[in-house]
Amino acid sequence: MSIRIFSLSTLAIAAMSGLTAFPVRSQSAGHRENGWYRIIDGQRDSIAPRPVVTVKDFAELRLGKDFFGNDVITGQVCKHKLKAWADSTEQLMGKRLGFVFNDTVITAPRVNMRLESGAFQISNPHNHDMLSLYESLMKEKKDSTDALLKAKSDIRAKH
Repeated sequence: MSIRIFSLSTLAIAAMSGLTAFPVRSQSAGHRENGWYRIIDGQRDSIAPRPVVTVKDFAELRLGKDFFGNDVITGQVCKHKLKAWADSTEQLMGKRLGFVFNDTVITAPRVNMRLESGAFQISNPHNHDMLSLYESLMKEKKDSTDALLKAKSDIRAKH
């Protein structure tokens, strides 16, 4: 009986620590835009309410491989968000910055320094399908660019 209680309590602790580190869903905040968010350790909903940058703020995305041969997505923040990215990463030194896709934290590395270049990498610690993720992000980026161009065209047509 005591072994069974010990096993159940061990499983409960392991499950709770997993939720703290990488929440699967963000229930209290509703849907969040896909992008990079501060991850607040020790909270049930650990994804900050506002993004640092979103997919529409990406200048480029590439699917590649890391040093171990694993698929990764590398990208660059657009010029108009570069200062906000650098300032945010400086404020987050020692804390985690998570990439959120469909309200799920895909990766949440700890920030070690101010990232002025605007470069980032989305790695795959939880066996996500990186090709599908890349294709979804490229489609989202294209759709946001198309919507922006259409809005500008509509404004020009009115004047």
